[in-house]
Amino acid sequence: MRNGMLALAAMAALGCGVSPVMTTYQGDDRMESFMQADFTRFFRVHVPERAELGPAAPLVLVFHGSSQNAAQIRAQTGLDQASDEAGFIVAYLEAPMGAWDVFDNLGGLGLDDLAYVREVIDRVDRAYVMDRRRIIAVGLSNGGVFSQQLGCKLADRIAGFVSVAASMPRLMATDCAPSRPVSALYILGTADTFFPVAGSSTVLSVDSTMQFWGRANDCSASRTRAALPDLTDDGTVVYRSRYRSCNDGARVELDSIVGGGHAWPDGVIPASPLLGPTSHDISANAEIIRFLESIPRN
Repeated sequence: MRNGMLALAAMAALGCGVSPVMTTYQGDDRMESFMQADFTRFFRVHVPERAELGPAAPLVLVFHGSSQNAAQIRAQTGLDQASDEAGFIVAYLEAPMGAWDVFDNLGGLGLDDLAYVREVIDRVDRAYVMDRRRIIAVGLSNGGVFSQQLGCKLADRIAGFVSVAASMPRLMATDCAPSRPVSALYILGTADTFFPVAGSSTVLSVDSTMQFWGRANDCSASRTRAALPDLTDDGTVVYRSRYRSCNDGARVELDSIVGGGHAWPDGVIPASPLLGPTSHDISANAEIIRFLESIPRN
């Protein structure tokens, strides 16, 4: 029996747009592990408390930055609290050697990060009732790059990704062919020297990154752009742009933080000043919730 859950089949009268499974949730917070080749792979799961019967919860997979770990990004982002408030399950995944193996350089050792993610999804699915149609990947920096790779390679399992402080590597773009439409949200600072707005020899420009996913999702050629309210005097201003009319209701969006650095906006633990300003005009967590709620449920 699935831990801490009561799952009931919903009546057909619930109609489209609602999870076909209704459930309650008993709060849970645990570390899990399994073997991959000769390596122990870890991940942590946080499940919100919900006594009332309601639709099955989405799953948010979180990928830390280079030289971070799952515990650090958990503390930095405060996504446990967002999970409790918005009712999604969150899993914090752990890279094997301090960074995600985006281009399969560790395959010779028996390490396979894509297979690891699939196994984490399967284990969470076996342990808890979740909405399999609304699984998203969220990552910071190197984790943001890897979340994009999941959009490319794991579209059969995830509905979308949120890349914070990471645009698209050129090498990834040459080999990215999602098997179905994948929603994409980028949260990028214009003062991020690791992923410059204009691109570099290794990463696409922000515009080219957006255009890539606009084409991949067969979106309308036009892209809207609007300023968001300037809520704090932190030296940043945020503009939101998005494509319209994408296949299967997919969304392709950008929160461009003018003056923002290589940081998690409004994080619990601010980034080092050496990485540039952290914006408080938007909350990355609130943007993740907004994005998650926009994922088609049919």
